[in-house]
Amino acid sequence: MVKCFKIGKWWFYVSDRRMRMPKSENKIWRERRFQFLRRVIYNDRGAHCEECGKYLPIDGYEVHHLIPVSKRPDLMCSLKNLQLLCPECHSEAHKRSVRVERGPHPCPSPVMGGE
Repeated sequence: MVKCFKIGKWWFYVSDRRMRMPKSENKIWRERRFQFLRRVIYNDRGAHCEECGKYLPIDGYEVHHLIPVSKRPDLMCSLKNLQLLCPECHSEAHKRSVRVERGPHPCPSPVMGGE
């Protein structure tokens, strides 16, 4: 429902529907906010990988979400959910999370030289 009213020479329209930014503007805003958080984490955590302790140059680090954004989008920009990692540790962290999510293989492993 849209309501309109006039104040002076200006007309105002009020809707009960939520207006959204165009996706392109929303993406740019999200990227800028996350770039700022990346710098904050880099400076706050001492420019060292939190897993192996290796020094990370300003262009050689990655930020890892401890709880994936797909599961908790509200924690995307929470500093407690972000971890500063080198590229090697970041790929290992994702390999570990995939193993944990999938769990053990449902089929029993073949027995070599069975009974």
